[in-house]
Amino acid sequence: MSDYSVPDSWLVDKFDIELASGGKVQARKVSMEDVIEMGLIDNLDFFGSIAGKGKGAKKKQLQIAQGETAITPDQIKKMMGIVNKVILKGVLQPAIHPVPENDGERKDGLVYVDHIPYDDRLEIFQKVFLDDLGGEEFAQFRDESVKVVGALAEKSEVQRPSKPTTRDVSLPPESVLPGS
Repeated sequence: MSDYSVPDSWLVDKFDIELASGGKVQARKVSMEDVIEMGLIDNLDFFGSIAGKGKGAKKKQLQIAQGETAITPDQIKKMMGIVNKVILKGVLQPAIHPVPENDGERKDGLVYVDHIPYDDRLEIFQKVFLDDLGGEEFAQFRDESVKVVGALAEKSEVQRPSKPTTRDVSLPPESVLPGS
């Protein structure tokens, strides 16, 4: 018998997520250490402002939900860049792959993060990261933002692709958003 042991806190807790779309993934919690490692720590204030955290966030969230204030395409791109990175870190099975630089680099049979429907991505994000950070507000935001993104898609300047496309899921420069 060894004098050494591994505490339970060192082990990765795996859990299943049953998605509303009928899918199922095995995942793990994404910790703040993971967020720092992924270089996302400076983006949490941005995300919190539209997900129900921070000064004036609840008012802004309500305005977004009621269509009084629009989430810009750049804000959605930035938010989804954060969501996609967290999903890539948190989902254990099936294997999820980052979007390749060039469309020609895609391989048949692989699941890329941009193949996951928007509402499934937000549900996974909530369960692997936000549930431990007061995710109730995010659950409401997720439900309302699906409506907002749908409304944005109806505008001519913002279109949803009919099938997954190659797009940059990395975070845009901070200068993209006013006040960033």
